[in-house]
Amino acid sequence: MAFTISKGSIAYVLPDSILIKDFAKTRRLLLPNLSHLLWYQNIGVPEGIRPFRDVEHDVCVIVTDQQPGECLACSTTSYAAQTRALEVRKWQVQKSDMILEEFEYAFNLMLKDEDLSILKKLRQFPRVDSFLQCHEGIHTGNVRELLFKQNAGSKTCKPLFYGGGAGDVICNYASQRSGWFVNYRKDIIDKKKGEYASLRDEDIFRLPKIYISRTGNPFKAFLDEQSYASNNFFSLQYTDRRQNTVENLKAVLPFIVSPVAQYFVRKFAAPRLGNTFVETKIIHLLKLRVPQVGGAVRNKLTMLVDKIIEKRRTEIAGDTSEWEREANTLVYESYGLCEFEISLIEGR
Repeated sequence: MAFTISKGSIAYVLPDSILIKDFAKTRRLLLPNLSHLLWYQNIGVPEGIRPFRDVEHDVCVIVTDQQPGECLACSTTSYAAQTRALEVRKWQVQKSDMILEEFEYAFNLMLKDEDLSILKKLRQFPRVDSFLQCHEGIHTGNVRELLFKQNAGSKTCKPLFYGGGAGDVICNYASQRSGWFVNYRKDIIDKKKGEYASLRDEDIFRLPKIYISRTGNPFKAFLDEQSYASNNFFSLQYTDRRQNTVENLKAVLPFIVSPVAQYFVRKFAAPRLGNTFVETKIIHLLKLRVPQVGGAVRNKLTMLVDKIIEKRRTEIAGDTSEWEREANTLVYESYGLCEFEISLIEGR
């Protein structure tokens, strides 16, 4: 409609949530004619220099032209506390490099040329959802007290990873339960009384899995082969259940806990811009790119994972940093990353 009443450019002044959150259809619609993206930090900026004085959120300006084009002019305006002034960064980019269907057409102004270069390398490898599946934990609805128990009162009670707030110790590679159980029986839920819960296919819980915390930055991931279910974790398993063995999961785990995975999710799949934060979701994790390594690399990774898990099981707070560094080095080499790219991923 705007193009029918305008002969020139059209500028939209909007909350910055439209850039990276739940507006994929709108971004896709604007993309062909998009010419300029401008972002302004507004929250936390002193009133005298605040770009939008009466607005209580960060702001973006989206400019579209009548004629479609591939080049996009970008800028960010942010407040530097040290200088107490606004700093402006400007650059140009090809839209096809920055705005991708894979990431819901996010207008991701976090990205720099070096980030896009790393992304090109990562995208050479298979997406996680091409060989793994991800599930949520048990949703207890309004019967949490019926399902979650501190003691195993019957044979139907199975070991539960409840979460850090319930006393579990959550660490990368291996974690420690505090003793909770889940009474996983659909017949204890009385629908006539308005009771409800979402109980998943039990085969998901019987098989070994990689648990991933859904909160926290960075998220954590660990191998589980002894418990049954979780409350607030995602579980990652091979789609082909015949392939879903502990040994196969050990070869995947170092990639999930690596700085590369954290960087990928926070920079591309679930980016943060200013005060806008997108929580980690299953759709973000399934976009991860993971090499399927074999031979000496796989054997070395598996050996390191075994050492870390054994140490954590005997001493949950034990120092495994050296083995984790070795595993990260193998991960970086598997992606073909150079030292400069590694320093960027690690925030050095």
